[in-house]
Amino acid sequence: MVFGMVVVGGSTRLTRSGLSMTDWKVTGRLPPMNEEDWAIEFAKYRNFPEYKRLNMSMTQEEFKSIYWWEWGHRMWGRAIGVVFVAPLVYFAARRQIPTHQYGRLALLMGMGGGQGLIGWWMVQSGLDHTHVFGIERSEHDTPRVSPYRLTTHLSMAFATYGLLSWTAMDLWRLGSGSSGANGSLSRAVQPMAKAVQRLRTVSAIVTAVLGVTVLSGGFVAGNDAGRAYNDWPLMAGKFIPEEIWNSDLGVRNFFENTATVQFDHRMLATATVSSVAAILLMARQPGVWSTLPLEARTAIMTMAGVTCGQYALGVTALMNYVPVELGVAHQAGALTTWTAAIVLMNVLKHVK
Repeated sequence: MVFGMVVVGGSTRLTRSGLSMTDWKVTGRLPPMNEEDWAIEFAKYRNFPEYKRLNMSMTQEEFKSIYWWEWGHRMWGRAIGVVFVAPLVYFAARRQIPTHQYGRLALLMGMGGGQGLIGWWMVQSGLDHTHVFGIERSEHDTPRVSPYRLTTHLSMAFATYGLLSWTAMDLWRLGSGSSGANGSLSRAVQPMAKAVQRLRTVSAIVTAVLGVTVLSGGFVAGNDAGRAYNDWPLMAGKFIPEEIWNSDLGVRNFFENTATVQFDHRMLATATVSSVAAILLMARQPGVWSTLPLEARTAIMTMAGVTCGQYALGVTALMNYVPVELGVAHQAGALTTWTAAIVLMNVLKHVK
């Protein structure tokens, strides 16, 4: 459900639907039920910058299509809360939750609830057409949410999904009675334990690099930077574009300059692929690959495959000016790659 939430969030952003609902209630609400209700919602939307600067020719029927995306995104988030909390209460009442898991589950519940608040905090920046620090945007700027708030919202989604996945894998092993990844290293190959420890360390580095790459992708999305510099591997015919540094922005170039955020994302994506290649080469060393359990070998190959696929998908989306379908696929691909990284770390953790 969280994976689907991230994908729907990508669709909401790329279809410019996120600012169609101009208020927020904790419990949510029913959608407009008749034309009169739709007229009221559309009238609210017409009071805000996105309509006044971008969509003055929009009809009420066209407004419905973007409203449904945002309404669905919000209500899906609330459904996730119900699906999480209701079984939590049930299993807690039956004392079927291990004591050491309560802290983890409380953290997950807090992250889920906090994500809803962060989402509204993000939307407000687009409705007010201001930066996160309250600095008014340029008169000619396109109304959009703050890239800082968008990246916060995205990173919280990935963090929640990652912790859910890690928890699920640990509990699956506990339930199946398997504490090792399809067995342990045999005594005959105990000297290879150091090699396995190195793989664990590098897998953590890979996950960290991937996480930073995802964060940089949030700033690309927040600045709509994917629709600039649509050549590859160069940017406007150069490896380092001329616009990469605006002295007026200073350190904010890394977060608000279209050229800088796209260049950073490209370099970080390349670093992710390189780090995955490194762990694959380490694992394929003589004597190491044959001693690893099948589950570990599968996790390493899967990580390599999805990372290369995601890199290729990103380049394809960029060179095609980020159509909605490819943009959504790229966001789903990022979460798929994140899944592979979490699985790899968890599998290597359980190799004895």
